[in-house]
Amino acid sequence: MKKKYYWDIFYKNKKITSKETSFARFVLPKLKKKNFLIYDLGCGNGRDTIFFNKNKIDCIGIDKSYQAIFNNKKK
Repeated sequence: MKKKYYWDIFYKNKKITSKETSFARFVLPKLKKKNFLIYDLGCGNGRDTIFFNKNKIDCIGIDKSYQAIFNNKKK
């Protein structure tokens, strides 16, 4: 099975946590001191992308999985 399709199936069939990663919480104070755009490559379910945007850090999530991006747009 191709990896792309694996992740489409994964994000379609599984309940994924929406809590941000500990790394995102760790870097947030450092990011607030600067004004720039973050690209979250391989964002998956977008939990860090959403976390940064809620904290007024411009962040764009990018993922190869159509299903992951489709789910994120609904959020």
